[in-house]
Amino acid sequence: MEEAPKSKEEMIEHLMQRFRKLLEEKLPDEPETLEEIEKITKEIGSDIKRDVENECDNCHGAGYMVRCRSTTVGGEPSS
Repeated sequence: MEEAPKSKEEMIEHLMQRFRKLLEEKLPDEPETLEEIEKITKEIGSDIKRDVENECDNCHGAGYMVRCRSTTVGGEPSS
């Protein structure tokens, strides 16, 4: 299993790298239908929500766990 980031900055950097990879993989090169775009954005949002929750779970006890859990992703609470 991957080691948890040691600081808030490292956690942010790790998530940004993950999000970039996710967007590169899932965003289409050409415009899609509205239905396909909605499906893609829902998938990306779900993946991002899960990654942020996992990252915050890994930082438990690192001093910013509560702040991580109180954020929202896609307009929905992350907890």
